[in-house]
Order: sequence, then structure tokens, then C-alpha cells
Amino acid sequence: AVESVWAIAGADSLKAELSNGSFAVSVKPGTYKIIVDAKEPLKDVMLENVEVKQDEVVNLGEIKLVK
Repeated sequence: AVESVWAIAGADSLKAELSNGSFAVSVKPGTYKIIVDAKEPLKDVMLENVEVKQDEVVNLGEIKLVK
């Protein structure tokens, strides 16, 4: 299971709202690092260089958690 999800760009960080295993966060255009903070024994997942453009929805697809 997931504890939380963060979108980080430089010094800015935003926590995403989780709902039934999905998450969404509204951010300004830019390049983000997405961190999925998983509960032990699952490992955290980090997605780097996620580009968000003005008025665009970015679908990261299914993110698999592993032990």
C-alpha cells in the first residue's frame, strides 16, 4: 500500500491526494520528480523528469510496487 505521493520541482513539493489507489495533483508547468512513498516491506518508487505542460494532463499509468 502507499503512504503518500509527492511531486517535487526544485524547492517546491506538493503532496498528492490518494483515492482508491489513484492519485492526482495540480501543479504548475515544469519538470517534476514523483515519489511514491510505499509501506514496508514494499519499496518506494521514484519517477524523474516528469514533464508537465500548461493545461495538460499527464497520465503516469500503472506504477507497480515491489518488495
